[in-house]
Amino acid sequence: MRNKIVYILFFILANISLFAQDMQYSQFFANKLDLNPAFAGSQYYHRVIMNYRNQWPSLGDPYVTYSFSYDRHVNKLSGGLGIQIAQDRQADGALVSSTVTGIYSYFMKINEDAGIRLGLAVTAINNYLDMTRLKFPDMIDPQFGSILPHDSSDDPVVRSKTDFDSSLGILAHLDKYHFGVSMQHLGKPSVSFSNEETIPYKITAHWGAEFPIRSNGLRHVYFNICPLFLFQKQGEYNQMNYGLYVSRSNLVGGVWLRQNFDLNYDSAIFMVGFDNKHFRLAYSYDFTMSKLMSSSS
Repeated sequence: MRNKIVYILFFILANISLFAQDMQYSQFFANKLDLNPAFAGSQYYHRVIMNYRNQWPSLGDPYVTYSFSYDRHVNKLSGGLGIQIAQDRQADGALVSSTVTGIYSYFMKINEDAGIRLGLAVTAINNYLDMTRLKFPDMIDPQFGSILPHDSSDDPVVRSKTDFDSSLGILAHLDKYHFGVSMQHLGKPSVSFSNEETIPYKITAHWGAEFPIRSNGLRHVYFNICPLFLFQKQGEYNQMNYGLYVSRSNLVGGVWLRQNFDLNYDSAIFMVGFDNKHFRLAYSYDFTMSKLMSSSS
């Protein structure tokens, strides 16, 4: 019954006006091209990143996201190229949002330890609504559940919509530090099925560093500490993520907090993984701290 309620509420919101939800990653630095297009080519090797996210699975997989990205620095272009493909499935696949993004970044070298990258991304967005996966109030019998036929006269005629978007970013690194700013949804794409509601601009600022801790003052690095900070603002909403990675040998772990400016804590985020410098495999878990704690896992 809980899943039916979720589907009913989802359709009511989607039919009135679709306020699109951006894909969000708790491990934002594990999906660099989504965070900031200036990250394209920021490493001088082929980089492939794959992510899978399942949000609130106890509610019946209402939000599941897949993403794949590839980027590489290209000397002849004085920068980097990247591509990202992602799909976000909401309400157990009732609303599917698919994106394909092409990215170029231009690199300006300041010295051996400093440089700046400017990134530009262009995205194609498709939203598809599968009406067969939705449950409606007129289908539910108070005694026997969902057994009645649905009256489709008020259903939206358009169930697939494609639009285009763009974003800009800047990334700077100086020795152990890196920081950047990106602005997404410059094209203000309209992905609503029933009207011209657009996705508001999203501004992201991020900062990170890496500090090697050496054993007894020797050259050997005992472990690394990498503090990270993220701030995002979209429309009237804002959030901050802050925490750190700690790595030693091939093991890496981390902990973060996510909150808004009203000091309302949303989640504590934990990560553990394996990193052999050629590939990293990690698992991240969000421990809900908000009022959704009792109904999510």
